[in-house]
Amino acid sequence: MRSQAEGFFTVVIRSQDVKLRAVPYSEAYSYELHACAQLLRDAAKATDNATLKHFLELRAGAFLSNDYYASDVAWMDLDAPLDVTIGPYETYNDELFGYKAAFESYVNIRDDAETAKLKFFGDHMQEVENNLPIDPKYRNPKIGALSPIRVVNQVFAAGDGDHGVKTARIICPTMSALCTKRAVSA
Repeated sequence: MRSQAEGFFTVVIRSQDVKLRAVPYSEAYSYELHACAQLLRDAAKATDNATLKHFLELRAGAFLSNDYYASDVAWMDLDAPLDVTIGPYETYNDELFGYKAAFESYVNIRDDAETAKLKFFGDHMQEVENNLPIDPKYRNPKIGALSPIRVVNQVFAAGDGDHGVKTARIICPTMSALCTKRAVSA
């Protein structure tokens, strides 16, 4: 029960017998997530980009299953002119423990010309990592090409992504051990 209560994708409610229980987002927000999942499936049908289609289909399934791992992996592999981030990611607004991920959405258009200007940095990320002034055991020996840098122009932000300071960079999915994709919002 404790691991579920502390999970990123659950809410804790008090049941009628006055006991606390963890409820998955997919159950607690079932109506909204079913509607969102359908819209994501519709969007997947409307694109001919295979990586975007794959991500949108998997994220639709994640909204209903509460298992975000496969869709996070697909997001990391996303290579499309349209860069979409949607789902529960950041825990900043959980001021009690920092456990609960809030839903957010970004729609960005990739800027290939500006991205090309940053290629030099991407090509040298491993060299920078290898020379950080920290104990080598804390360095990532495999950062290399796993960290593409992409410049994007944000055209839409919603949910947790649409308040306060706007994102200057995206490094995520934040709850995943896969935090290697980097994008710079213009």
